Amino acid sequence: MRKPKSESAFSWRRYVLASLLASFAQAGFAESPGSSNDVRLQQRDVAIRGVHDLRVSSQMIARLADEAVNGYAPSFDSLALQRNSIEKAFEDIGNTQDLSGCDSFDEVKRVWSRTRKEVDSIISARSSVLAASEASDQFIRAASRLEMAIDSLVRVMLERGSSPSQLVVATRLQVLAGRMGRRMYEIRYGNDHQAFLERDLLFSERIVEGFRAGDEELGVLRLSNETMASLDPALTSLQQARRIHDELKSALPVAFRAMSSSEFVSAEAVIFLEQADRFADDVANSGESGACSIH
Repeated sequence: MRKPKSESAFSWRRYVLASLLASFAQAGFAESPGSSNDVRLQQRDVAIRGVHDLRVSSQMIARLADEAVNGYAPSFDSLALQRNSIEKAFEDIGNTQDLSGCDSFDEVKRVWSRTRKEVDSIISARSSVLAASEASDQFIRAASRLEMAIDSLVRVMLERGSSPSQLVVATRLQVLAGRMGRRMYEIRYGNDHQAFLERDLLFSERIVEGFRAGDEELGVLRLSNETMASLDPALTSLQQARRIHDELKSALPVAFRAMSSSEFVSAEAVIFLEQADRFADDVANSGESGACSIH
């Protein structure tokens, strides 16, 4: 039975409307954020941001490691934050890509694995590094006070008519005090002059004791009673230097290892950046079929 004309027209319009809606739905699906192409692009953007974070952090950890081992306490916290930032960047990159067979990503991870061990070593050495830094500063100040005390002693000795040999020995002690301060400064920044410092410290103690009681073997004459009181400031400073030096000895080996770790981190940061740049190029040029393709 043939349908009425009005009903046929309505059916036709309904068919056209349904077809248009289906077309619009397909178009919307193709452009939706959930499409495979858009997801791939979003993932690549995340990876690129992650690589950028790696490149920035790789250079910051070298500077922070150097500051930390030189006794700047806030840099230890900042170094730990940068370490965690790099770990997070690796995690983000790994979550966005199928990176099996991506040599540049594997290499930058290997470099970071080596660097991370040294960064951790520096962070764990915090208490020893800061203790060594503070003690070395105290020793340098004690050596400076000793030098000034000997300078005052020499003036008193000249006024009281001390012998030329006594004046020569006092001048020698003043030179030793200045040298001990310089040696400690060099030790603080990684030069292993501990044996030389110990020798100078022992010699200084022997001279001061010679001024107090005489030392025939060393050729040091006892100071006169009138001059003896002027030796007390030098004796006090020397005793302080000895105490600080002995306390410092336990912290120095750990501090030296941290300094070596910092040098390693500085060298590795250059390699890390080179590998991160290579990986960044691979990510930026990635395609569905590339070794570093994003899926």
